[in-house]
Amino acid sequence: MNQRQSELDQFLSYLQNERHYSAKTVLAYQTDLHEAERFWHENGGFPGWTKVRERDIQVYLQHLAERKLARSSQLRKMSSLHSFYHFLTRRKLVAIDPTQGITLRRGEKKLPQFFYQPELKQVFDSLKGNKPLTMRNLAMFELFYATGMRVSEVSNLTLNQLDLDLQTILVHGKGNKDRYVAFDDKTKKSLIAYLENARPLLLKNDDEQHVFLNKQGT
Repeated sequence: MNQRQSELDQFLSYLQNERHYSAKTVLAYQTDLHEAERFWHENGGFPGWTKVRERDIQVYLQHLAERKLARSSQLRKMSSLHSFYHFLTRRKLVAIDPTQGITLRRGEKKLPQFFYQPELKQVFDSLKGNKPLTMRNLAMFELFYATGMRVSEVSNLTLNQLDLDLQTILVHGKGNKDRYVAFDDKTKKSLIAYLENARPLLLKNDDEQHVFLNKQGT
């Protein structure tokens, strides 16, 4: 087994044996990663997973856009790369994650610039504090901003869809279509703070699996 196979096999084994992802989900990750590898092989040579750089990722994403691939498919493929390299970084198989500086958001239209600066800052500033519902709201808004998930997708989110190690979420979307979205370190910090310090105070029934709870604990 060569080094490239070892890295990919370790990741797929992690998904299957530690995260207990379904065979279909593991195959989707594997397919996405093999597709990226084939592209690099056919366009200048594949340097090996540990030598892929941010520029290589950008060229591949440009290729996906030029194919007029659906935005949701581009996001899924980027999420697979992000998850893979986050895993390799955590296992110290690569020193620098080449996907960390690349962000794709759902939707083609940009929100107005003023929304990103004063208004959005005002929203996040209003959510400071250690009250359980305030911590919940901050985690929710961070998640909305980082992933572009729908309101229904966030409200229906369950604990087993959330992978804090890989900073990804398996989203069950419209029409029973699943996709993967990634979130950043800031969102992870807010989620952990909520899950560890606020959600237990809201929880009334240990069987409740929804991530975000109301004051009745449901």
